[in-house]
Amino acid sequence: MKRILAAMIAVLFLFPVAAACQSLETFAQLSEHDVILWNQDGKQVHLYHDLLKGKVVAINSVFTSCTTICPVLGANFASTTKKLGSHAGKDVTLVSISIDPETDTPEHLKSWSEKFRGGPGWVLLTGNKSDVETALKTLGIFTPDKFDHTPVILVANDNTKEIKRLSGMVASDKLAAMMIRMVEGQSSAPEAVAKR
Repeated sequence: MKRILAAMIAVLFLFPVAAACQSLETFAQLSEHDVILWNQDGKQVHLYHDLLKGKVVAINSVFTSCTTICPVLGANFASTTKKLGSHAGKDVTLVSISIDPETDTPEHLKSWSEKFRGGPGWVLLTGNKSDVETALKTLGIFTPDKFDHTPVILVANDNTKEIKRLSGMVASDKLAAMMIRMVEGQSSAPEAVAKR
């Protein structure tokens, strides 16, 4: 029994270190293999250098022909942009990466996002399939079947190399508060966000 308890305590103390190492590795990989994608306005962007570097970013994956969870994810991001205030598009960005790049052209992404009437700071991305897959794999949110994708949001802070994995269903006010706290250098722990 003592061995099991000791093993459990060791895992609890080592898990944050392992997660931190994975976060550092993810940022290093994103920077080293900075894929070029297209935003909803048809402009080429480097995922890391143009969108993530020096910012706090929330990232999800969607596809425009989805009729189940993706509209909910889109509405959540649109609502979040409005709650970020002056941070939106400046030091905080929301990024949705299409998991169906062969269908989701920049025009499709723009039309889809306009349905949700979001504010500034929400960038939707597509590109050639291999570049999109590279980005999604590096971020740990790749799925080979678009219908099996998990509604998840990654909240990444390039300045601290911190990455948090949240449910895609997190309330927009909590997501916005967490991102603002990360920008301001405060704790982003869920209990701190809930008090805000």
